[in-house]
Amino acid sequence: MHAGGSQPDLERFRDLAEQALDLIAELDGEGRIRYANPSYESVLGYEPDRLLGTSIFDLVHPDDLEQTLAIFDGAIAREEADEAFCRVFARDGSLRWMHSRGRPYRSATGELRIALASRDIIDRLDVHAALRASERRFRALVETANCGIVESALDGRIKFTNRAFADMLGIEPEDLVGRGLWEFHHDPDERARVRKALAGGLPHRPEPVRRLHWLSGASGFPLAVEVDWNYRTDDDGEVTGLVTIVTDVTRREQADAALAESHRFIERLADTSPTMICVFDLRDHSLSYANSRIHAIMGWRVDDLRAFGGRIFTELIHPEDQRIVARLLSNALRASDDVVSSAEYRVRHADGDWRWVHAHFAVFSRNEDGRPVEILSTQVDVTERRVVEDALRAQEARFRLIAESAYDYILELDTDGEVAYLSPSFGEILGFDPENFRVADAIAAVHRQDGARVGAEMEKLLAGERIGPVVYRHLDAWGRWHWLETYGTPFPAAEGYGAVAITRDITEQRQAEEEARRLEEQLLQTQKLESLGVLAGGIAHDFNNLLVGILGNASLALSEVSPDSPLRDALQSIETAALRAGELTNQMLAYSGKGRFVVEPLDLNALSGEMAHLLEAAISKKATLSLDLDPTLPAVEGDATQVRQLVMNLITNASDALGDEAGRITLRTWETSDPGALAPRAIGDGHLCGPAVVLEVVDTGCGMDEETASRIFDPFFTTKFTGRGLGLAAALGIVRGHGGAVEVESRPGAGTRFRVLLPASSARAAVPPAPAPALEAGPAARGTVMVVDDEDVVRRMAQRILEDAGFDVLAAADGEEAIERFRGHGGPVAAVLLDLTMPRLGGEETLQRLRQLAPDLPVILTSGYSESEIALRFEGVRLEGFLHKPFRPSDLLERIRAILEA
Repeated sequence: MHAGGSQPDLERFRDLAEQALDLIAELDGEGRIRYANPSYESVLGYEPDRLLGTSIFDLVHPDDLEQTLAIFDGAIAREEADEAFCRVFARDGSLRWMHSRGRPYRSATGELRIALASRDIIDRLDVHAALRASERRFRALVETANCGIVESALDGRIKFTNRAFADMLGIEPEDLVGRGLWEFHHDPDERARVRKALAGGLPHRPEPVRRLHWLSGASGFPLAVEVDWNYRTDDDGEVTGLVTIVTDVTRREQADAALAESHRFIERLADTSPTMICVFDLRDHSLSYANSRIHAIMGWRVDDLRAFGGRIFTELIHPEDQRIVARLLSNALRASDDVVSSAEYRVRHADGDWRWVHAHFAVFSRNEDGRPVEILSTQVDVTERRVVEDALRAQEARFRLIAESAYDYILELDTDGEVAYLSPSFGEILGFDPENFRVADAIAAVHRQDGARVGAEMEKLLAGERIGPVVYRHLDAWGRWHWLETYGTPFPAAEGYGAVAITRDITEQRQAEEEARRLEEQLLQTQKLESLGVLAGGIAHDFNNLLVGILGNASLALSEVSPDSPLRDALQSIETAALRAGELTNQMLAYSGKGRFVVEPLDLNALSGEMAHLLEAAISKKATLSLDLDPTLPAVEGDATQVRQLVMNLITNASDALGDEAGRITLRTWETSDPGALAPRAIGDGHLCGPAVVLEVVDTGCGMDEETASRIFDPFFTTKFTGRGLGLAAALGIVRGHGGAVEVESRPGAGTRFRVLLPASSARAAVPPAPAPALEAGPAARGTVMVVDDEDVVRRMAQRILEDAGFDVLAAADGEEAIERFRGHGGPVAAVLLDLTMPRLGGEETLQRLRQLAPDLPVILTSGYSESEIALRFEGVRLEGFLHKPFRPSDLLERIRAILEA
């Protein structure tokens, strides 16, 4: 539209504009629309009338607005036509690419106008953009591809190459153009072969091919490439050149080679491993892989195992262990790849035996979904270990049984010196709970006198030194002391030494040893006293024989002298001295335990009470005598005279212990049912195991030391004035003769206690009357009496007494002579006076021989030993009498007359 045009021209141009397919508009100098043809509605959706007065630039995309305004302003300034490409908004909000051309002009009134014609070029832009994009894309692909792309002529001369191929060879792309492809093959033979093939021409439309070649570039090092040979053809299908895709596979080839070597290494490693390695397919539980060790250890070949298929777990796993393997598989499948499940079970060897294996299971591979596909199992044959462990467990069970059954308790200490194990017998011995007992408790329970020594031994033990025996006292849970004996053996541990200690309760042993020592001392004392008793008894026996002669002859002499004879006093003195000497021999016999006893039930309380006045007269005037007598006291079997002598000797000894000082003497009696516990150190011949009567004499005198107390029962040992010495010795003899025991307790300055124990009797006791005076000799009798005695004095004295009394006497010096004379005597023998102890043929044998010759022959035994001992030796043998030496003529005649009168 040009200024100055006629009206018809304008109408024609408007009709053309109305019919035009392009968008045609008239703008003012500000860009406001003064006219828009109908195409604005058909293309952009705007009604033309509604666009009038709006700025054309309101339709332009903001990103294109600046460029479009610049073109608009430039066209107005130059008053020349110009064109622009920009995006405009359609009414529905979509963008359309528009190619607009505008020309400025002046209206009839001189106003600036712009005729604007715009065409929708969106389709054309899409095609060109796609082509350009495709070109850019393919160029980018070619240039950025990791593989080399080479375009060459039919003869192999390079026409184009991308950067990747040039980089492979280390040569710039432009330097490669014109060079032959064969030049870069590493192997000379390969270079010749490729060049020859290219020179020979290519077939019509050959098939593409892929080959592996080794090239060498500027560095000279071989380069593995995978080459895809493709052929370029023209429209007629003729091959016009080559397009080659070259991929650097050097690393892949190296990796493949390394992987192959790795596979070979792993296979060698797996085959030389002592572990059996298997891979199982989880789909059917079949064997996928197994190393050669499975044949070496289990005897199975891999093909044999594969033949089992899915039955391998049921056929080769022990039925009792299949549940273990199932649980092991389940745990491995639920766990992550780095978690290994393990267990031990039995598998069947090819020879049919069952072998123990220690197996580890883990997931070996998974599928794309992450689900396990294969399971890896490594197995070690632990059969020998299991056998050893079973043996060790059995041995441990045996040792534990021994430890828990043994009376000795076993203590194990760790390296810190704390209790690691304490056998149950510990509780049985000491009463403490083994589970809660600590070393500190043991140290606190050790006797304070033994604590330092035991602690030092324990330190040596934990330092690696054997100890024992360690003997000490330990308090039990009930407050009683036990003697314990411990042996300890250390054993090396990771951080020092542990130890095992075996402890034995030797309380009874110690008591037995103490009792044995006491019994040994008692035995030594008894043996000593027995030896002295034998000596005293022998002396008394021989002395009695002499006293028989002295006393008999003195009595005969007195019977022959007149009452006013001056010899009578001398003879009476001889008789008195002989009688006193007889008393001395009786004391010696009492000491030896072979005194003259008349045994009967005695009331010790009554006997002591009867002697009270006599005892008070016999003790010191400064002494006080008190009696503490048990009214329920049972009787004892004993000789009243000897028991009186025993009491008198003990009281007299207590009085002598007081000396000139005032003091108290107590005589006490009671009954005990346990004599051993009451007097553990008693000495004597009796074995008191039942009820016993206790006679105790206690004084507050000077007391004795141990050395003095050990000798008080020795004959003639005394600490008193001259003339004493047989009192306590005789007392011990009396106690021994009654089957009892005596114990002494004394300390210097603390007095003395004599405790006599005599067997209790169940018979009723009565105090015997005092001895009656001797009977006068009766009238003489007639008959023959045989006197058998090895002592000439006794034999002659007895013969004279009997002959003076009117008897006929057959005298014999021993048993053999007695038998001969008895056989040679033609007449009857009224009685036999037979000595017990004689040479050649003793009294017992002589009695038997005489009774064989004359069964009714009356026999009177004579001896210095007691009648009770004679009665025991001749129990069951008829005796008409016993005459104790020394005897007076009247005693002999009385016994003979009694036999004859009977």
